[in-house]
Formats: sequence, structure tokens, C-alpha cells
Amino acid sequence: KLSRPPSLSRRMWAKYKRFQKQATSGSDRLPVEDHWGKWRIRAASFIFSHIFEAFMGAVILANIFLIIVETDRRITCDETDGASCSANDQDIVLPDQIMLGIYIVELGLRIFVYQRKFLLNNWNIFDTFIVILSILGEIFGSFFKDAVIIRV
Repeated sequence: KLSRPPSLSRRMWAKYKRFQKQATSGSDRLPVEDHWGKWRIRAASFIFSHIFEAFMGAVILANIFLIIVETDRRITCDETDGASCSANDQDIVLPDQIMLGIYIVELGLRIFVYQRKFLLNNWNIFDTFIVILSILGEIFGSFFKDAVIIRV
């Protein structure tokens, strides 16, 4: 049986034990280890919470909708990269950049929690690939921008 490290308050220790129980109940959750600090435990309990998972599911669904609208608008454009194309309007570009920012923050949190074990999860590798492609699409446009459909 684990004993409470002196660096953790009783409240954080209770969260730690609750998270440990949830983390070992299947799924791809990473079990908390004794040497984790309180911020890593908090980040882990946050990204593995049902609320966060539901929020990310809603972001993915909104992103699917946005990609459909953007693709529909891009089809009607003669010049897809020009300012005259309605797919390049701020009502598409701004939400797209916000969602990319959310994906970057999620990826950063996962890297912080998983650390060396990050690359052992195939979904983490896939998500990293998609986020990098999306960032390259924002920077360079053209080919990488067309690969944004993979992000969903």
C-alpha cells in the first residue's frame, strides 16, 4: 500500500488515489507513478477526465463541420488561395486557428503527462503527426493546407 508523500496535501493525495483507481481500469490511461509532482497529477486527472474527453469530442465534431463548410466554399472558388474565395473568410479561418490552438494545448498536456512514455501510445504519435501537418499548413499553406482533412 502506498503512503502519502509529504509533498502532497491530503486533498491532492485523495485525488491521486482516485485517479490511480480510474487509470488502471482499462483504456489507454497512464497509471500515476509515485515520483509524479502535483502539477503532473493535476494535468493527468484533467486530460483523462470525462469532461475533457467530452470537450475534445465536441471540438472534433465542430472541426468536422468547419471542414465541410470550408470544402463546400472552396469548391465554388476559381482561385482557392485568393482573397475572393469565401473559404478564406475570417468566419472559417479564425475558428480553424482556434481549434488548432486547442489541439496544440492538448498535445502539450499529453506530452507533459506521458513524458518518456508518450511515444508508446500509437494515438499520441498519430495526433502529433496531424498537429504538425496542420501547423505546417498554417505556415506554408498549399499542400499542407489540403492535408487538414486528416486532422479530424
